[in-house]
Amino acid sequence: MTVATVGQRPSTADFLSTNLHVVSPEYFDTMGIRLVAGRDFTRADDSKAKPGKVVVNEAFVRHFDPNIDPIGQRFGAGPPQRVVTTLFEIIGIVSDAKYRSMREPMMPTVYQVSREFGAVVLHVRTRGRPASMIQPVRQALTALDPAVPFVEISTLAEEVEASTAVERLIAALASIFGTIAALLTAVGLYGLLAYVVAQRRREIGIRMALGAQAVDIGVLVGRQALAMVVGGMMLGLGAAAAAAQWMRSLLYGVAPSDPRSLAAAAVFVALVAAVAIAIPVARATHIEPAAALRQEN
Repeated sequence: MTVATVGQRPSTADFLSTNLHVVSPEYFDTMGIRLVAGRDFTRADDSKAKPGKVVVNEAFVRHFDPNIDPIGQRFGAGPPQRVVTTLFEIIGIVSDAKYRSMREPMMPTVYQVSREFGAVVLHVRTRGRPASMIQPVRQALTALDPAVPFVEISTLAEEVEASTAVERLIAALASIFGTIAALLTAVGLYGLLAYVVAQRRREIGIRMALGAQAVDIGVLVGRQALAMVVGGMMLGLGAAAAAAQWMRSLLYGVAPSDPRSLAAAAVFVALVAAVAIAIPVARATHIEPAAALRQEN
């Protein structure tokens, strides 16, 4: 609905900017929505009283006037550019909550109490597994009225999962392709180092004949691989930073620059690279100097 303070005209920017939820008493306790100021609905509140007693969320207060005490303030609803009259009086403020999607912005919301419903959404809070309560609740309601139809029965966790289904699918695909890319990189790194060791076999033999230790040979071969891995990781982190704005539309609950996610990716790449490097380095340190020196160029 479109709302404004009593005596004012709603602007076109406020057109349908406020959600209206008709609820019953104890709704906020059931849903875990915290009371910030004022009071909750009680069973003594008359849904037909004028003005109607309503509870608003924090987004409503921020949007209309955060500098005044909203408790007791009155407002109306109507089309833009028309003066509104008193329809509602604020008796409480509750914390913000999302309803349609985890990605939706916090909308100004008005809660109005009522006991007269047609179709309803029944919320049940339980101490056990929510899914285990679905059948008992259905049986209890069917016992009251066998003709009551049931539509879209789900737990809150299932609603959240459905809301983020696209993000989870993208994350799964990205994880699969990322793992494949890391494995291909490991194979390429292994092949490159194996080729380098084979090409420098005679040089390594000479170095070992002159007194080089296995550790020295390992450092000689591993240094080149380490430089490539570090360079690749720096390029990858730079690319992630450059694509942060695009990635923000694909992520929920994780910032593109989240240090833990970037660190986890870097550690994963480092572990894969370490496995790929280990075999060629081990082979290089076990070269027999005499056999390497007899090898023809």
